[in-house]
Amino acid sequence: MDDNKSQDRGAVATISNPQRRAPHDVQCAVRERDRSSLVAEAVRTSAAVETDQLLRFALLELLHNRRRSEPRRPGIFVADLETLLDRPGEHIEFALWYLLQRQYVAHTDGSQLVITADGVDYLEDITHKHTR
Repeated sequence: MDDNKSQDRGAVATISNPQRRAPHDVQCAVRERDRSSLVAEAVRTSAAVETDQLLRFALLELLHNRRRSEPRRPGIFVADLETLLDRPGEHIEFALWYLLQRQYVAHTDGSQLVITADGVDYLEDITHKHTR
């Protein structure tokens, strides 16, 4: 019990003395700033993930529509995707990397991108989930 009273008196002495309290206040401010930075980064990351998902969805829709409307010429060049989506290539590269890795899209012999059967299935699945 005496240890607790001693700690309490020490804390009161620190808080009531401006010179002893200053380092404590600085540490609290640093911890609060760090927490705020982590929260802000989490919000930015969440927004970036959602933006990436929407871009992948738009790419799949575009390639799906192309395959349906022009089955003999289902491919689209990456440069054309940039124009059609009004996005710079750097934004599209990550989305394409993901879609290629998952085999939702593929390259044709002529370096165009096409949606695959797996890509159509995936697009239909996510469209169905969002319309329920």
